[in-house]
Amino acid sequence: MLGDVKIIHLPFIYAGIFRGATDVIRQNTHVCCNQGTWKVRPSFQQNLQILVVFSTAMDRLKTALLLLAWFTTSGSIVVCYLRRHDVKGLYENKKHNLSQKYSHELLPNYAFFWVSWPIVFLWNLIGITYLVASAFSHSRFSPVNAESSLVPRLFVVSHILAFGLIMPWEVSFDRENLDLCLALVMLASLFSYIATGLSYYHVRHNIQELKQNHPKMLWCFVILVQNGLAMYAANLSVASTLNMAEVVIYSTRTGGLDVKLRGLLSNEDACTLSLAVFLTVMVIWFAFENFWWREYCRYVLTIYPVFIFATASILSEMMILHQGSQNIIVTSVILGLATVMMAFRIVVLCLGKFPF
Repeated sequence: MLGDVKIIHLPFIYAGIFRGATDVIRQNTHVCCNQGTWKVRPSFQQNLQILVVFSTAMDRLKTALLLLAWFTTSGSIVVCYLRRHDVKGLYENKKHNLSQKYSHELLPNYAFFWVSWPIVFLWNLIGITYLVASAFSHSRFSPVNAESSLVPRLFVVSHILAFGLIMPWEVSFDRENLDLCLALVMLASLFSYIATGLSYYHVRHNIQELKQNHPKMLWCFVILVQNGLAMYAANLSVASTLNMAEVVIYSTRTGGLDVKLRGLLSNEDACTLSLAVFLTVMVIWFAFENFWWREYCRYVLTIYPVFIFATASILSEMMILHQGSQNIIVTSVILGLATVMMAFRIVVLCLGKFPF
């Protein structure tokens, strides 16, 4: 497999900068002085062949995982589409009836569900399709096959779990298992955070090379993958807030039209608690995003539009139904803060640095 390596400049080989590499090679070769060549020992050659086979297997594993991620994303889209149309056989209850049965003050206007989720799913389907296609392209133009890959296997596994958990989440809510529903959506949120964070890390540590040599690949990855995953994570955070309110107020499946209250908090106070948790997470994320991780998150802008749209939908529904004045105040505060945070992010991105 490996041919003879001609020795052109023996003194250069013994130079200090190459001494370590030369020692490794000399341990696994023998010198033929008459021919001026180095021949690789059979044992070392076999080890190299094993490494090549292992590397090829890992590349194929990553490609297989990317294909699985594509099917998982597509499957979650199909399941959510079927849920929207209450397909019999898969779902036992109509979603509108369940929303009425487990009603609380944080239910957004239906425009949020009809607009936000389709955009999120379409964006991420395009993003994962781009990654799958790039897995079969030349390494120079591929974020998957490049020497400094932007798509580690842990990222792909997290992506699969983040979208895969949405399918049992939809089914568990239909079966009125509220506790399991909350656990699944929080796990999906966690894995979406992990996938997003890994994408931040690998882009940041290769940013100079990407800007100089692969700017188109950089912007495709940032726009299609990073911003899509960030939007998805934001939507899941909103969904976790809604499910949390339901779990605090209601016991899991009761059957029939009757519901059983936990009695821990009133509807209004439970919703206030959920909003407080959501506000805390949003403020903590803003602090990390802009003061500790700003070099990692600089080009991500899709989080706050989701928060603004969600809180505006919740607020409009509250005001129409004249519900909970204290939650109207809290939701208004969250909406105002999210708007200010979004404006701040745009200013930072346009200036390329902090305005102070």
